Amino acid sequence: MAGDDQERRQRENDIIIAKALLGTKKKEPAKLPSDFVTNDDFCPNCGLELKSLPIDRNSLWTDVFQRDLQDGFDPAQSYKDVKPGLLVFRKWGLERQLGADRRVYVDGLRKDIEALRKTQPPKYAFVHGVADVEKPVNLKVSRRGSPYNLGAEEPRHFLAILSDGDPVPFTAGSGRLELADAILRQPIAMRVIVNRIWKGHFGTGIVDTPSNFGVAGERPTHPELLDYLAQTFIDRKMSIKALHREIMLSAVYQSSADNVAANFEKDSGNRLYWRVERPRI
Repeated sequence: MAGDDQERRQRENDIIIAKALLGTKKKEPAKLPSDFVTNDDFCPNCGLELKSLPIDRNSLWTDVFQRDLQDGFDPAQSYKDVKPGLLVFRKWGLERQLGADRRVYVDGLRKDIEALRKTQPPKYAFVHGVADVEKPVNLKVSRRGSPYNLGAEEPRHFLAILSDGDPVPFTAGSGRLELADAILRQPIAMRVIVNRIWKGHFGTGIVDTPSNFGVAGERPTHPELLDYLAQTFIDRKMSIKALHREIMLSAVYQSSADNVAANFEKDSGNRLYWRVERPRI
């Protein structure tokens, strides 16, 4: 193949150039015409005899590998603006190989396709949904989280560590709805929700590890505020809109962004929310 020959010639030329440079020292740049003693002084390495493809194979390389294999190549487009493919002819690179009758046939097909698209009815509205299987089954425990190391079969239920006594198995379908209700009954769930919404407004959360409320997570800077927002969220029937309103009407949200040297010395990270951080635009 012309491509293989071209790569082989390039490797051979790289070796020739490397040998020519081996042991030579970089010369000081010539400043006067009389300083040029040999042609190498004027044009270093220009006298090297490099290998090249025969004219016919070089033309094949240029025509195929640098033109036809360009993905969607446009004759008016620069070569450097497109990425070459590998023996895949598309668009212009393929069509230029067709005869006049074949081009007319392809153009006719395109016009027919465009006409059919215009006569198609508008797309109907639809919504993707998830449905339970008719007969859900229990799964086996994945030991250490590996699906290739299965243990005994376990009925579907909530986390035992967060349940009072033995967890009650889920029996309604797959158990997704029962799982969601069990999560909402956990006091920590309300705190997680309001903390994430707070973080969206202020850039940092009351607990600044929103995905980790455990021992390894950060302690809340204002635990009483976190509890207040969680209870307010529950009292207002878990209204996200009402929670946004509660936060945005607060004094801390309407604070100034001006710097106070005394406050900065005590809390440079603004974890106590003594000013509003200017968002990046």
